[in-house]
Amino acid sequence: IAAMRDSINEVNNANMAAIQQQDEELNTAYYFLANKKTLKEKGLKNLQGATINESLCTKVDIREFKELPLGAKKAVILTNHPTNSYSLVKSPGDDKNLILKITNYKTFWSVSKKLVIQVK
Repeated sequence: IAAMRDSINEVNNANMAAIQQQDEELNTAYYFLANKKTLKEKGLKNLQGATINESLCTKVDIREFKELPLGAKKAVILTNHPTNSYSLVKSPGDDKNLILKITNYKTFWSVSKKLVIQVK
């Protein structure tokens, strides 16, 4: 009986690990924020049909990633994301730089799990 219990525990632990890995994969996204020159150097200026190299990007958990300070007064989101799922707002500080605020993360990431932003 002890051997059977140990075997069941091993299977349960393996299943839990698999579920955790799947959960992480489902809720992982990547973003890249740069000016036009850097985007061009990294091959991210024209994204039509382009594959975005995840190693260039910052990895985030979409459930916790609600806003991103952009550090610039102007910005363009180059990847496709539903416009009703986010807003670009000025920061309340003196610098008036923009902040990307994601208002509905499920909708925002539904089209693409990659976000590329060009700052000006």
